[in-house]
Amino acid sequence: MEINEEFLLECINYLYKYNFSELIDYKIKGDIIYANVLPEEEKMGYFLGKKSVDLDIEEYINYIRIKKLNKLSDIIRT
Repeated sequence: MEINEEFLLECINYLYKYNFSELIDYKIKGDIIYANVLPEEEKMGYFLGKKSVDLDIEEYINYIRIKKLNKLSDIIRT
């Protein structure tokens, strides 16, 4: 399965209800995506360090599916 890093960061921000500014790296082990991200404050000059988050691959797939459906809905409405 191919992971889009931009969508993965959006998905993490959505699920964790936080604003991570950058995806450093990620690994897939089984059905879990393990990712390292930087909090928004890191970009502002405060050193908070990277955060490790994990999410089920099914959560990522559902997020992508919803994103595509929303885009189709917008196209149909216009």
